[in-house]
Amino acid sequence: MIEPKDNELYCATTPQFHGFGESNGDLPFGRKQHRLSELIRGPNPPQAYQIYFEINEALRQNGHQEEFDDNDLVVTDQCIHEFDTRNPPLSNLIYQHSFPAIPSRRVAHYTSLDSFKSIVSSGTLRLHSLRERRSKGGELEPFLTLCGYDEGQVDPTTGEPAYSKIYKEMAEDLFYTSFTTSPDEDLMWNEFGDSHQGVRLDFEVVPGRAEFRDMLYSESRLKLLKDILQIARSHGKTYLFRGVSRGAAFFLSHYYKECESRLLLSRTAGRYPFTLTIVKGERRDYVSLPVAIEQRDVGANVPNENDYARISLVGIQPGRMCARSAFDRTVTEAGLADLVVP
Repeated sequence: MIEPKDNELYCATTPQFHGFGESNGDLPFGRKQHRLSELIRGPNPPQAYQIYFEINEALRQNGHQEEFDDNDLVVTDQCIHEFDTRNPPLSNLIYQHSFPAIPSRRVAHYTSLDSFKSIVSSGTLRLHSLRERRSKGGELEPFLTLCGYDEGQVDPTTGEPAYSKIYKEMAEDLFYTSFTTSPDEDLMWNEFGDSHQGVRLDFEVVPGRAEFRDMLYSESRLKLLKDILQIARSHGKTYLFRGVSRGAAFFLSHYYKECESRLLLSRTAGRYPFTLTIVKGERRDYVSLPVAIEQRDVGANVPNENDYARISLVGIQPGRMCARSAFDRTVTEAGLADLVVP
């Protein structure tokens, strides 16, 4: 159990803090933590005060000065959760710490020649359901397991995997498209550019309501979340992290060479109205966002402004084995020849 020192500015690298990681002992106690340090010195302090104190310490040691107490968090017999479930401050802080938002970035998108033609003719870029990635790419499970949602657990009443339905609903709720900044262009052409027979599209992406974040390939940036989860477990409780499905969509334990950045939409997150039409594709469902070219629109009757993200096409490069006549015809008919990179 973590006990406060007599002074407010104490070193958080003393033995009882081992396991929380690097110290930020130069961060002083704020008003809430000072109050908690006094309360837990008293006789028979409620367990909740100790939990709030330890959570704030974990935040300090991960470089954050924000503090939380009984005005922000609820401690029950089994769990720790936040009063504000629509805009949960602790969950939001942990999520942004683990998966920093990208305000804007020029990125590449490798695709086949047929998909390039579809993007140009429709003036849109598809965001596909994560359902297929879950079944083929093993996505969602690693992060959900870390958060305590283990699909291997069995529901004793039904005999079915305890979290199968949750996993399925999460995967069908999320829509994404992938971009990259990988310096290994050969890998990207072979994996996603139809073995150099496809096209590389360069986009400038500015997110709106959609999330634009880098994929996380190791648990190093998840340290704060793991610290909070461990605090809860040490008190026999579960911390209800309000960012599980989105975090799962941005975490992979492999494919790190792809240097993937994702644009992600959730249809039931409740943070914004989801007004896009979900199309039932042959292999997977998708939604579409418009693509802009400078001040022009690609495709007819497609507005380039929307609330989700501005995706501007700024460069086009055919693969070295691309069918050049078909490629040239497509860019010429669409008036995109000035964007072609030799």
